[in-house]
Amino acid sequence: MADLRPGTEFAGHRIEGVAGRGGMGTVYRATHLVLDHEVALKVISAELASDEAFRERFRSESRIAVSLRHPNVVPVHHAGEEDGRLFVTMDLIDGPDLRRLLISGGTIDPARAAALLTQVAGALDVAHSRGLVHRDIKPGNVLVEPREGEDPAEHAFLTDFGLAKRFDQASGAALTATGGFVGTLDYVSPEQIKGERVDARTDVYALGCVLYEMLAGGPPFGDRSENVSKMYAHLQDEPPWLPGEVDDDLDEVIARALAKEPRDRFPSAGDLARAATAAASGMEGTVAERSVARGPAAPRTPAGSSPVPAESLDPTIESEAPAGGSGAPGGGIGGSDGPGGPGATVADSGDGPSGPGAPPLEATREDRTPATPAQAQRSPDEPPAPRGRRRFGVLLLVTAAVVAVIVAAVLLLGGDDGSSSGPTVDGDPIPVKGFPLGLAIHDNLVSVVTRNGGELVSFKKETRKQVGDAIDLGGSGEDVAIAAGSAWVTLPGDGAVARIDLDENGVPAGTPQLIPVGTEPRGISADGGEVWVANLGSASVTMIDAKTNAATPLPLPEGAEPTDVAFDGDDVWVSDRSGSVIELPNGGEGKPKAFPVGNDPKGIDVLDGYVWVAVTGDGKVSRIATDGGEPFLVDVGGEPRGLVADTERNLVWVANGDGYVTAIDPDDLGNPKDVDVSGSPEEVAVGPLKVWATTGVGNELYSIEP
Repeated sequence: MADLRPGTEFAGHRIEGVAGRGGMGTVYRATHLVLDHEVALKVISAELASDEAFRERFRSESRIAVSLRHPNVVPVHHAGEEDGRLFVTMDLIDGPDLRRLLISGGTIDPARAAALLTQVAGALDVAHSRGLVHRDIKPGNVLVEPREGEDPAEHAFLTDFGLAKRFDQASGAALTATGGFVGTLDYVSPEQIKGERVDARTDVYALGCVLYEMLAGGPPFGDRSENVSKMYAHLQDEPPWLPGEVDDDLDEVIARALAKEPRDRFPSAGDLARAATAAASGMEGTVAERSVARGPAAPRTPAGSSPVPAESLDPTIESEAPAGGSGAPGGGIGGSDGPGGPGATVADSGDGPSGPGAPPLEATREDRTPATPAQAQRSPDEPPAPRGRRRFGVLLLVTAAVVAVIVAAVLLLGGDDGSSSGPTVDGDPIPVKGFPLGLAIHDNLVSVVTRNGGELVSFKKETRKQVGDAIDLGGSGEDVAIAAGSAWVTLPGDGAVARIDLDENGVPAGTPQLIPVGTEPRGISADGGEVWVANLGSASVTMIDAKTNAATPLPLPEGAEPTDVAFDGDDVWVSDRSGSVIELPNGGEGKPKAFPVGNDPKGIDVLDGYVWVAVTGDGKVSRIATDGGEPFLVDVGGEPRGLVADTERNLVWVANGDGYVTAIDPDDLGNPKDVDVSGSPEEVAVGPLKVWATTGVGNELYSIEP
């Protein structure tokens, strides 16, 4: 199914534009036709909606989510089905998610962290009292809206109630109906890993992980590079100490929240928040604890009731935040589905030379990223803090029961032994004649552009069969993007972009409409109602208004050779074949800035505050902070060409002309994962369940299991 075009009426709403995309679907800005009220309308991807188990869970939990009313729950107005599409409408929130705040700021001071935690805990307590367990508490599902002149100055919203998660190998999410667990590995509880019953205390565990991340800059076991080691840590290891400047009382709070046995944790999210508030402010004393969970969220056995230090705590602290309203669209709409915890990367560590003339930092395949900030900031020689919390200096003996649990979980995840944990080719490739290059994923289709054939061909992902007729482009095609109900294809020889409308099934159909742009257009990127084109021959970028087809040229510095373009919501980023990445601030209104990256950069995209570019001539991928700073080089070898950011799995995928596709984990830069394919991979694109790559020389389209 195609994107909903601006102006389309859908389920009693008028579509205004795309507000965001994720692995679960597309979020639109929409206006209620009767109430004239702007909302976020999330349409679930066709691939997920076709799963009957997913549909059933979506229906049942959405009914509860719609009934939840709390100042810190993103108000869900309606959930249903229209023309075969599952959708949910909710308030628009004007603010980023907590994960982006942590990426930009690193850590959050204890008082501010406790204030945000208190608001999220209030939302959870209300959900638990209605029998609903969230199961996927993480920074990406907490939206933070600034409130000037109010107390608190930041209003936190918990989102993604009622949106059940399907299993995903890279992110660690699963649908319980399939026998897996629901959650994200950085925040998943031991009982979820073991496949045991979950209740409110499962969310308490995840909320404790979020508190740790706010204080330390990364999740408690974020330094574990493999899924199996993360699972082992959640099952067996105590969380690392918080940074030395954080009060030890907060270590005690974290330890209890992350207790391996649910009965040893705080009985409610509100109790965790009150304990964190007391520890952050230096209060002492005790406060009565209570379980608020009911129905399916209630424990089957009584929770522990150990007193928590406090002096004078308001028992309603978790539910006194001011009511929230709708606002302009924000970057956190619908939450982020990828694993959280960016922490401090090697590039941010401050080690080594810096400044304009300093060489970029680099991770080779033998290097490993450092420990998470919490572990890196405490000296190994520092004596343990004078608290009752035990620390073990020797490896735990793994019991047969633990081994069995991990083996079962690893089988569920598709293997994670270091040799089989990387991506794998999924079945036989699809033959595509005419040197396939650019490709785009939309709903249940993959559309591919051919250079020699001069065609746009579409395939259904499930059957791998061609759908519809091949579209004759009238010349060699290069790249393709899907936006505003159309496919947009660059035609270098014609100096134009071909616009092909999608039919009611989302298949490109009809006669291409040519829109003149610059000389020799190459890369193309779409963002809602705007399409951006890199013109190699005329040293320019063209912005096309999808509503009017009006093309606006944006000049680049003299001598620039643009090959690809990416847009991050504010700025335009251009890969310059002469050796740099060019930033066009404020959608091209600001003065261009150039960042040297290496020899012959090509594919470019943006992920979590960083620009990533394939540096073909150097066999590397360069990572640049969008707010400046030295580039960081990731050694991938060969000839990296196409590159795409995978927001669902928090990965960067690279098509390498030497015969393989590489997955880069931003939290493990020294350990890229390769999957061998035949021919010469040219471009790569990501979907909710698969990654797809074209091979020009091989004339094939590959499907890859992440």
